[in-house]
Amino acid sequence: MGRLGWRFRQSYHRHHETLSAKEANNVFLLSDEACVFPFTYKDKKHFDCTFHGSIFPWCSLDADYVGRWKFCSESDHAKCVFPFIFGGKKYETCTKIGSIFGAWCSLSPNYDQDGAWKYC
Repeated sequence: MGRLGWRFRQSYHRHHETLSAKEANNVFLLSDEACVFPFTYKDKKHFDCTFHGSIFPWCSLDADYVGRWKFCSESDHAKCVFPFIFGGKKYETCTKIGSIFGAWCSLSPNYDQDGAWKYC
């Protein structure tokens, strides 16, 4: 690695602390425990696995993050919540309303309030 690359890497790691570097002793990599959604991490509510501070998706094992987390597998990602409110209307299934790419669902009971969603 060239001198510039080494300096960038050193500077990046000094200014961009990662979740794994900061809290490695609290990680539950092989945990059978379920992700908790939504969870609050650093005053932000997460409705699905997040990349915050990591290059891999992770989730909290508690509603209010207290250092217990794990990397997400495919089965860990948040599920659709039915019914949900969108545009003041109740939806019992995925909808294409408001999307040009396909059906979607809310990750909370009230999309209008939380804005959390995923494609179905």
